[in-house]
Amino acid sequence: MNRITLFTSDGIWKARFSGPHRLTVRNLFGTDTLETPFLSNVSAERVRQEIASRNPDAKVVVEQEKQSSPAMRTYLRCSKF
Repeated sequence: MNRITLFTSDGIWKARFSGPHRLTVRNLFGTDTLETPFLSNVSAERVRQEIASRNPDAKVVVEQEKQSSPAMRTYLRCSKF
């Protein structure tokens, strides 16, 4: 089964393809992960619905955010990048 896993990175939603269509996507774009047109401030459900409506042959899921430790969240909030 084709599957598209959505996740946020660098302020945008990205889509990682797996299953039989992964090879087609990889051959076309040189990667199995593509940027979507959605910024990360768009809700996960809205992005999932939009991507699913355009890919009826795929199961579209949202990757759960990995929980960072409180110390790491404080570090990230206070660090200057």
